[in-house]
Amino acid sequence: MKLNLKRPIIFFDLETTGVDTARDRIVEISMVKVMPDGEEITKTRRLNPGMHIPEEASAIHGITDDDVRDCPTFAQVARSLEQFIAGCDFGGFNSNRFDLPMLVEEFMRAGISVDFKRRRFVDVQNIFHKMEQRTLVAAYKFYCDKDLEEAHSAEADTKATYEVLKAQLDRYDDLENDIDKLAEYSCRAESADYAGRILYNEKGEEVSSEATQLQGMMREAQWKNKNITELYMPGSVFKLITASAGLDSGVMSAEQTFYCGGSLTVNEGSELWEHTYRCANGGVHYEQDMAGALNHSCNLWFIQAAETLKPQIFYDYIQAFGFTQPTGIDLPNETRWTSVYNAEQMAEVDTNLYTAAFGQNESITPMQMATAVAAIANGGYLVTPYVVDSVTDKDGNIVTQTETSIRRQVISEEVSRQLLSMMENNVHGEGNYHSCANAYVAGYRIGGKSGTAERTDRHLRGDGDYYKMMSFAAVLPIDDPEIEVFVLLDDPRWFKDYASQVVAPVVGNIISEIAPYLGIEQDAAYNPSGTVKVQTCLEYTWTNAQVTLNRLGLKHKLIGPSSGTIVYQYPVGGSVVPAGSTVYLYTATDQNAMTTVPDVTGKTGTFAEQMLRAANLNVQFSGDSSGKVVAQDVQSGTTAAYGTIVTLTMDTGAEAPAEEAPAVEENIDPANEEG
Repeated sequence: MKLNLKRPIIFFDLETTGVDTARDRIVEISMVKVMPDGEEITKTRRLNPGMHIPEEASAIHGITDDDVRDCPTFAQVARSLEQFIAGCDFGGFNSNRFDLPMLVEEFMRAGISVDFKRRRFVDVQNIFHKMEQRTLVAAYKFYCDKDLEEAHSAEADTKATYEVLKAQLDRYDDLENDIDKLAEYSCRAESADYAGRILYNEKGEEVSSEATQLQGMMREAQWKNKNITELYMPGSVFKLITASAGLDSGVMSAEQTFYCGGSLTVNEGSELWEHTYRCANGGVHYEQDMAGALNHSCNLWFIQAAETLKPQIFYDYIQAFGFTQPTGIDLPNETRWTSVYNAEQMAEVDTNLYTAAFGQNESITPMQMATAVAAIANGGYLVTPYVVDSVTDKDGNIVTQTETSIRRQVISEEVSRQLLSMMENNVHGEGNYHSCANAYVAGYRIGGKSGTAERTDRHLRGDGDYYKMMSFAAVLPIDDPEIEVFVLLDDPRWFKDYASQVVAPVVGNIISEIAPYLGIEQDAAYNPSGTVKVQTCLEYTWTNAQVTLNRLGLKHKLIGPSSGTIVYQYPVGGSVVPAGSTVYLYTATDQNAMTTVPDVTGKTGTFAEQMLRAANLNVQFSGDSSGKVVAQDVQSGTTAAYGTIVTLTMDTGAEAPAEEAPAVEENIDPANEEG
């Protein structure tokens, strides 16, 4: 019987490395596209999964690592596959529970969003089980009176599935030849989500179901931890790995210089591999050492560095830093698959080596990159990350305690110190240029490196530029690192399309909040008890205002939307305030944010400060802040503008003077304030 089709339907089958849709990969895909006029278009292709095919899987489908070694990856064929299935319904055998979720997962990993919401899914197995309770081989024999040759060959299984469905329509009079009806009948239950976790009851209400097995689809993506399941190209953060390999191997020194003329053509005259590389913004950096190359993030310097290292040494350090294996973090479903060039591939095609040197073609997880940066900060020791420090029982007794697990020492402690010094120079220090200065927070010794790269899908945005991933890694304090902050943004849009401009301010803001909370010591040369002159941030963007105030050691809070520019601030520009004070920034015209001043007399200095800051007020002390408050210069119960400085007189040990009505601080009219 010919299928009654309103639009094409794709019958498909997958052979895979296993049955875990999150971790396993497709090794063969076959599709039969049936057009409404009955025309059939068959496409079958083997794929390189980028991981070992387990022997138990090969025993089923007969496909080994050698069979797919030279085959394309799914990502390489994903775009053409997307076009082939566009506007089609789907049919398969057990496809709703396995093949379809696996296909969706692969598209997601390739960075391609396929809309399945309006598709119909006909699962021939479900029809078969409802009618006869048999296997595909038996179904083919039962319905078609044929023996299924080459079972577990994707193409053979696919064509058999198509023939079985047609035979089912011929056999069962009550089975309607309509894709909508077939999809409805072959579905195990009516679900509210594609993952099948939410079902409709007889009242039409959404209820959860433990019994359903349909995985993947749109809801599945929401439950991923992209830090450990998704791959991205790290960009220039990876230059830290190239520099580490050069120093630790002894092939290079920190004084090693290379010339940057803005562009570098490799394999000139070669028809196949000639390519011209350029530094970002067409920058020309001339002769520079390793620290200068990291600070300017010079692609051309690192290309020449990789050429000096040679493929084998470079790849040895890529492996040592953990980019070819999972981190081992105590979270479920960490991917086992990464995509990095091995030594043979880099030797065979030297452009693979060059692009790897500045992080453009490696595909790794954010957790792998963050763990590698932590190894640089840890004196060269690669440590297994963990989330759960300990588990306690109801009585507070520790049941289990996570111990630090050192996997190996990747680089020497001396090389670690050298790189940390270079990272600090990127953020703050001597000289006039610091590429990562937007991450600087006054009082803290911070090291950092930014990275901007094309996304793995390499698609163009509407503005003609590539979709990008932007990341920033920071460690502090640089002389004895305690914390790392790693931030990754997926295609943020700003007129300055670089991580040093977009992500670095985010990192700086995180540091400004968590460093005091965690008790990270400030640099001894910094005077936190001193005063700071507030800089005017009027007409600044929210991002620029944050960066400006972080550099002064001032906190900040936004009142109004983050879009637009700053129209008012308090304390105003030119004011002298205690270091660490909060400046309130307004992007809205409403500038009347007021608070009630609490009574903090008799409280310890620490507690009084907490109370006042909670009320959006700033604090300065007259006397030792470790004592108790005997007076406050802004009377309790009065209203004051956000950011008003309340001076607290502290107990000096002498008998406290009789309480007098404190003077109320005169509010400065910002209209009369210069700047």
